[in-house]
Amino acid sequence: MRERCDKERRAVEMNGKAFFQVTRNEARPFSVKTSQTEVTVLGTSFQIDEKPTVTEVNVVTGKVCLPRGGKENVILTAGMSAQYSMENKEITVVTEEDVNKLAWRTGQLRFMETPLDKVIEDLSDYYQVKIANRTKNEGARLTATFNNLPLEDVLQVVNQTLDARLVSTSKK
Repeated sequence: MRERCDKERRAVEMNGKAFFQVTRNEARPFSVKTSQTEVTVLGTSFQIDEKPTVTEVNVVTGKVCLPRGGKENVILTAGMSAQYSMENKEITVVTEEDVNKLAWRTGQLRFMETPLDKVIEDLSDYYQVKIANRTKNEGARLTATFNNLPLEDVLQVVNQTLDARLVSTSKK
């Protein structure tokens, strides 16, 4: 991450995943530029996760602005998320809040009637490992909260609760 210093703007260039907490200052706007897009901050706390084909923005507090290149900008407020697709060059506002997007920061994973495939995806992302399901349990859903638990403990609870056989296979 590099910060450009100038008196008019506060600007950061980044790649990967980062969380920002920015104090509102209309005289000196703050922006984050990735290889795919630029986010202008209007005083907020938010996360940007840049991946090879998509950049995700998750707003915790305040507002951020995503430019749409010639179209009306997208304004996101607290609890909102958006994804910018490199392939389509389009911004999609995500209406359903993903409570586990900030789990890496909070240490808490929450599942409420969550389909097993989504549980596996969130656990893989949080623990940075690949997780395989060695059973067929179509329609299985999990309701549970995990606070700073080791992966082995979480897998044991999920396996016993859903009669599954989730195993960690390797690093992501």
